Amino acid sequence: MKRAVFVFIAALSASLVSTVALGAQHEIALPQRGSVPGAAPETAITPVVTRHTITVNGTRLSYTARAGFIPLLDEATGEVHAKIFFVSYSVDSKRGEPTRPLTFFTEGGPGAPTTLDDIGPRSLKGVKLPNQLPPPPYGLVDNQNTWLTFTDLVLIDPVGTGYSRATKPEYAAQYYSRDGDAESIAQFIQNYLQDYDPAKRQPVFVSGISYGSMRSALIAGIAKRHGLSLRGLMLLSSGLGNQPSQEVTTAVVGELPFTYSDLYYIHQLPTFTATALFHRKLAPELQHNFDGALGQAEAWATNQYPKILAQTDHLTSEQQQNAAADMARLTGLSSDAILKYRFRILPDTYLRELLGENWTPVGLDDSRRVKADEAKVGYDKNWYPVLSSLYLGGELHFKAETPYADYIDAYVSVVDEGWHCGGFGEHDCTGGSQALASLQRAMRQDHSLQVLMTNGYYDFVCPYFGTKTAVSGLEPDFKARITIANFHTGHNLLLAARPAVEGFIHRTLATNND
Repeated sequence: MKRAVFVFIAALSASLVSTVALGAQHEIALPQRGSVPGAAPETAITPVVTRHTITVNGTRLSYTARAGFIPLLDEATGEVHAKIFFVSYSVDSKRGEPTRPLTFFTEGGPGAPTTLDDIGPRSLKGVKLPNQLPPPPYGLVDNQNTWLTFTDLVLIDPVGTGYSRATKPEYAAQYYSRDGDAESIAQFIQNYLQDYDPAKRQPVFVSGISYGSMRSALIAGIAKRHGLSLRGLMLLSSGLGNQPSQEVTTAVVGELPFTYSDLYYIHQLPTFTATALFHRKLAPELQHNFDGALGQAEAWATNQYPKILAQTDHLTSEQQQNAAADMARLTGLSSDAILKYRFRILPDTYLRELLGENWTPVGLDDSRRVKADEAKVGYDKNWYPVLSSLYLGGELHFKAETPYADYIDAYVSVVDEGWHCGGFGEHDCTGGSQALASLQRAMRQDHSLQVLMTNGYYDFVCPYFGTKTAVSGLEPDFKARITIANFHTGHNLLLAARPAVEGFIHRTLATNND
């Protein structure tokens, strides 16, 4: 199967919707923000403010929701070049309570919208399969897994997603790049904190999943320039360990313009082991000890595997057979299969060799899936149109003149219209290594900045060992301020990681207040 360049599009979460008639308490508040001279029509609309109450695990939460745009202006001309759509949630604080933290969150892709994400206060009733609508009529329930129990939220649609747009086609290119995208979201955060006075006094966190994790690290690296003081970063399904790929000398039509580096294969190997464990393909002495098996895989990937990859053509037949046997023991493959691919096995090839016809190419974001699970990862084309109409238009009373761009629309606009990669010869547009360098710059500038990185054991898109390896090479002070948490999930780990995110925020605030 052909692999798309922007594999991070796999990080797409189920959306949250509701209707006015579902019992959520709400009232329309007067606009608090004036129009922007010269703005596009929707940019000039003041955010719609509504009041709501939900019950989460027996506790009532009353909150204010804002849905609207913040414009991005050209510094030289003052002209509005883009409008970024957001939905924010601020929970009412009781007298004497500590100031609540505020988290700015973006999804992945690049090209996935965020404002209908499943960390907000409401969720669609009856959903059994991700991104698939249940039979109508549609209803909404209070989301028992919302992050609002421990942080206020601002969900942001980057330009080209949701309702966020460049005001002219020629302006889009400045946002469709790694650095332009990060600059736009950093500018959004700066403007939001200026516009909504109470937010200025809240401890600020930035979070994102998949490509959103890279975006968050890039934002941290330029936060000081934008006058932002960040308490912490939550990098979910972290891609910061993903290294740049190597450019090929001859472009081939229909193929990716690069080959994978040896480090790519090294980072994937422990995920092979976790996958083989799940599908019960390992020898008994490994099969019954998950942590022990992964420990052996990590040690082999760190010590033996790089030498084998570097010296494959110079190994004797006996040495190759011994190395293949070692790798077979840790991956569940046959030695013959490993030798056939000369020790360099891509994830889809691995799954096909491991599971045969039981596996079907439905994505590499969760290696636990087999052919029988194919229906569980289908995408309902009506998912975003229905949810944006019901929740944003219905409960939040936000009326838009443009359609809500889901990840397919955004994928076309971002990729086909040109996601510009940056430096000469650089084909790794998502830039894991650049994001890691940006994170280090941020941690060097701010010695109190704390970081949480999470990954799923069964995720080939952002392998957990890539994150672990990247962090192991950092300065001791940086490593001491980074928390790593891995889960028995695939790429979409928002639900599994929720307790870790909550604990991280509480610990960070306690540490910074000492």
